[in-house]
Amino acid sequence: MTTVTLAPTAAFVGDYSAAVTATAGGVSSVRVFQMTINAAGSNQAPRVVAPPLQEVTAGTNLMFPVTASDADGDAITSPDRLRRSGRRVVHSNGSNTSATFNWTPGVGDVGEYDVLFTAANALSGTGVTHLRVGSPPTLMITPIDDVTVADGGFLSVPVHASGVPGALITLTAALPTFGTLNPPGTGTNEVTTTISLTPRPEARHLPRVGHCDLARGLGHRTVRHRRHGLERRRKPCAGSDGSGDEDHRGGFIPELRRHRHRSRR
Repeated sequence: MTTVTLAPTAAFVGDYSAAVTATAGGVSSVRVFQMTINAAGSNQAPRVVAPPLQEVTAGTNLMFPVTASDADGDAITSPDRLRRSGRRVVHSNGSNTSATFNWTPGVGDVGEYDVLFTAANALSGTGVTHLRVGSPPTLMITPIDDVTVADGGFLSVPVHASGVPGALITLTAALPTFGTLNPPGTGTNEVTTTISLTPRPEARHLPRVGHCDLARGLGHRTVRHRRHGLERRRKPCAGSDGSGDEDHRGGFIPELRRHRHRSRR
């Protein structure tokens, strides 16, 4: 912060225009203001004091005071002369020596403005406030990278969300059954948490291949064991002709029959 010092003599009585320029990185900004130099002992114009710079975010209310005074003690007669340019000013007293600037810019007002305040009687004085209206912050989740995790393993995925200052943010997540969104799930201004991934290995069983898997629909099959005089008769598989039994292993239920030995003639 700096100031401009004025020390005029009688030879400089009159009106002047002045400018202040700021330059940085090849970019410059210029502010122009007016000066009135009165002769000593003559009537002086009212003086307006307003803040040089005010910054606000679209959607947020902006309020600041503006004051006016007259070195000669002359009344500031017209309340309309302490005014604003396209914005609302609420006067705080009946003498027109103080007021409050009150404005809530919308998204369409994003940009920069110079607001001129004027106080007058026989003469007039002005003050300028530069307004800078920024875009409102948006709710944002920090990008989450794609991840790979082996079954039976574990992975923690960071999650961060930020948004409008003072607003409560609530996080929810659509995850598979092995994923968990950890607390905290809410926060003011921002939320930082993790997602835990713990995929479990799936059971891998090879299918049992039995008689009914290989010979389904083929009906009876009989194997004779001559040495022992036994006959192993396999029942029809379930589904081959609507009958037959399968055991709990998907195989067959054997029938053992003993045959009588016949003598040969």
